[in-house]
Amino acid sequence: MEAHTTPEIQRTNLANVVLLLKSVGIDDLYNFDFLDPPPTDTLMRSFELLYALGSFNDRGELTKLGRRQAEFPIDPALSKAILASETFGCTDEVLSIVSMLQESSSIFFRPKEKKLHADKARASFVRAGGDHFTLLNIWEQWVESGYSFSFCMENFVQPKVLNRVRDIRDQLAQLAERAEVVLQSNKDSSDVTPIQKALLSGFFMNTATIQKGGESYRAIKQAATVHIREYRSGLIPS
Repeated sequence: MEAHTTPEIQRTNLANVVLLLKSVGIDDLYNFDFLDPPPTDTLMRSFELLYALGSFNDRGELTKLGRRQAEFPIDPALSKAILASETFGCTDEVLSIVSMLQESSSIFFRPKEKKLHADKARASFVRAGGDHFTLLNIWEQWVESGYSFSFCMENFVQPKVLNRVRDIRDQLAQLAERAEVVLQSNKDSSDVTPIQKALLSGFFMNTATIQKGGESYRAIKQAATVHIREYRSGLIPS
């Protein structure tokens, strides 16, 4: 093992940091006095991503979209999805999904003496379309229950986690209003296409095409073969 842990800024996605620095007028990021300077190729990848998202123009300057994205302290792909949701008329749903994603790894609990009950409850939340819609379903059912504590206990959902999600969503909704985003719900709850389009606006670089036989996919950006991972927990593949 290394004697010292590599600073986080040298091993994480810097897209949000780059966007924030650009929004406050710092243009020469390659010569910026970072406490622990990140690798040049990491900064380069961040610029490429932000350009692909439309946050920067071809001269590396912040666009109007980029300035709106800078209002959100989250990954630029997520903020792009929120802003795109206005076009597709599903802001409420995308805000909920983005908020749930911040805590998705700790939503459920699974007591040893009630493993089967917990797995059954978890599986009951699964919805077609992917994990995003499963998370949305959990949130909507909790809201319908009146933010009920008993709902959480009956469905093996962490109440503290959902309360944190609620706080995150309230903050994101306030930031969306500050960015002049019109908040609206999906008109047809049975049609998730608008929500999928909004999410794809931010995560189009993660797309892949299905290969012959239908058992594997070819990632568009990396040109690598990938496979759908199945979860034993009851959530559908993502």
